[in-house]
Amino acid sequence: MKMIIQSKNINLNNALKEYAEKKFVNLKKYFENILEIDVTFGYEQSKSPEKSHFIEVTLWTNGMTLHAKKRAASSTACVDLAVERLEKQVKRYKDKLKDRGRKPIPREDSSAFDSIISMPVESDENPKIIRIRKFSIKPMFVDEAAEQLSLLKQEFLVFKNAETEKTNVLYRRKDGNYGLIAPEENF
Repeated sequence: MKMIIQSKNINLNNALKEYAEKKFVNLKKYFENILEIDVTFGYEQSKSPEKSHFIEVTLWTNGMTLHAKKRAASSTACVDLAVERLEKQVKRYKDKLKDRGRKPIPREDSSAFDSIISMPVESDENPKIIRIRKFSIKPMFVDEAAEQLSLLKQEFLVFKNAETEKTNVLYRRKDGNYGLIAPEENF
């Protein structure tokens, strides 16, 4: 398992990095298939000092991506809130699999963190691509993709449509419904 730690407008110390690593490793007791965890710590001035620190965590597994974004008075409190949120997401996902009689996707190597990478995030007005993630696209039906998107609380999901065998994008609309982007030859 790989862990990438980034910072935005905050200096990270080793104690915070070790605390975050320890907490996120504990997620394996709920879900063994964790391949990579990206953590971004940050600080933004706020009207409320209890919300000045923030954390964004993306957790990749075989076949699923989880995301948590939390704000708190300290970075360690943010870590605790993010871990709590991710635990709830994993439990909900496992319950849905159990209800359907499915098993989680077989585990790859997740024995320990292969590497921990720390880097500051530059606050630049022109956004840059700071990470490229290659992943295998899991074949699934549109209703399965909609369920996974609702679990993830993200804006979109790229998947291979099991009916058409074409790559599709399912996205969350502002009205709360979903939209599907599919190649024209699908219709």
